[in-house]
Amino acid sequence: MTYDFSTITEVKLAVGSHDSPQQGLCVMEMVAWFAGEEHSDRPQCACPVLGRFAMNLNDAMPGGVRDRLLKPLVPLLAGTRDPESEIVRAEYLAMQVVRSTLPPVLRQVGLGEHADACEAVSDLKEAAYAASAAANAANAANAASAAASANAATAWERAVDDLRHAITLGKHEGLTLEPAQRHEDLRKLVAA
Repeated sequence: MTYDFSTITEVKLAVGSHDSPQQGLCVMEMVAWFAGEEHSDRPQCACPVLGRFAMNLNDAMPGGVRDRLLKPLVPLLAGTRDPESEIVRAEYLAMQVVRSTLPPVLRQVGLGEHADACEAVSDLKEAAYAASAAANAANAANAASAAASANAATAWERAVDDLRHAITLGKHEGLTLEPAQRHEDLRKLVAA
């Protein structure tokens, strides 16, 4: 049975790191809590590449989007530590952000040729160049305004889908913890 972590309402994922769970949890602090580790935004059970990507999303997303899209990944991120998979995961995420996440936002702000260039990249060097050129064009045109936020929901969903796929690129130990029981433990923690 799969447990839907987005139904956890006792805690709303928060921006940044926190000194204790009672002060709040970012997505990776919630992963540490779920895995039964000490409070940390760098849990030992999680791949640091996936963790850094998840924290960047956590800190950039609006609150409601953060809870809806990132909470369901908590049990998936736990158990992903695998040094042999880090490079593959990092390369995949870098390519996908450029090829999939950026283009709709670039089109929304009138930078279609940069969106096309991003979608056409075939290696990391091209991806770095295309992303840099797009950022420079957006800054020069001052285009990263409200128009970009109109397409942000799609970009967040794509980025989370990319993270979900990157989890599958390496070993996943899987934890034997019962998610429903961990939710009950969280209720007690928050009530304390």
